[in-house]
Amino acid sequence: MGEIARVGIDLAKKVFHVTALDAAGAVMDRKRLRRAGLQSYLAQLPKGCVVAMEACGSAHHSARLAMRLGHEAVLMSPQFVAPYVKSNKNDVNDADGIAEASGRPTMRFVGVKSVAQGHIQQLHWARQMAVRNRTGQCNQIHGFLLEYGIESPKGVGAAAFVWTRRLPRKCYVC
Repeated sequence: MGEIARVGIDLAKKVFHVTALDAAGAVMDRKRLRRAGLQSYLAQLPKGCVVAMEACGSAHHSARLAMRLGHEAVLMSPQFVAPYVKSNKNDVNDADGIAEASGRPTMRFVGVKSVAQGHIQQLHWARQMAVRNRTGQCNQIHGFLLEYGIESPKGVGAAAFVWTRRLPRKCYVC
């Protein structure tokens, strides 16, 4: 395995497809690996190989793993890899295209996130989801109240105002 210079990995949930190229761009190896086998495969590669992947949710973890094993990990946007996929889209051809694209001198790469950066991004996503859910629930409350002829002002703060307001004593709903 001393001749391998670049490795393209098509990431998935359980099964990964790997294409290894030499310095000239000739295919040296193609493998289908499970998650546990990927780590042992990367450990067997000569130090300093370029390990390329498409940037996705699990790519940052895999890139950090490759860097811990002494490789140069690069992530590429999927839109930049697509032109290098030669024929029908499947996992093997995607791995070939990733390996090919990683050797281009003008290719732009995505930075690998640290674990702390990933945590911050997850907090932002969770907050954004909570705000979206709160807005949806307030709109739902406004709709429910309109079904009973109760108008309420717009906005999130108005929903709290409506709940503190008492319903009329003669409520025909109850």
